[in-house]
Amino acid sequence: MGNDMGTAQQHTVRLWAMHKGYIAHNALRGGSADGIRHALKVHSGGLGDFNDNYGISGSTWASRQIVIGNNRLGDATDNNSWTGVSGPQNNGPDSREGLEDVVLESNVFHRGPNTNTEFIIMGRRMTSRGNTRADGGTPNINQFNNSYQLLPSDWVGPFYYQ
Repeated sequence: MGNDMGTAQQHTVRLWAMHKGYIAHNALRGGSADGIRHALKVHSGGLGDFNDNYGISGSTWASRQIVIGNNRLGDATDNNSWTGVSGPQNNGPDSREGLEDVVLESNVFHRGPNTNTEFIIMGRRMTSRGNTRADGGTPNINQFNNSYQLLPSDWVGPFYYQ
């Protein structure tokens, strides 16, 4: 909470295998060395259940029960096309990563010159509500056409938009 982060060589913030997380009241501005990164990226270690004992869960649990709220995401100088993503990190067999029960709420998105998508949400029981763009436009928040076919069908949707 309360961080202000700007340009990074890679993703400004990248979280992996998050369980019961709260990302709020931050300014995550984006901008990267190569223009293909994100201000915020949340992915997971697999499709498994979380357990406090790492010996039981290993590194394969899904990210779940996450609130991303009241953040400033992106910047007028952000050179990336997507501002953020909550979904598998890649579209390959090594990225079979589940996310569930993610709420994207009351964030303000700032577009850079290359921005075409504010946020991608892929997983199950994903919610987006009350998000806005600083320029008054409608934020483009979508599932990337569910092109990541590596997730089992029960890990895709439903998606709630308000």
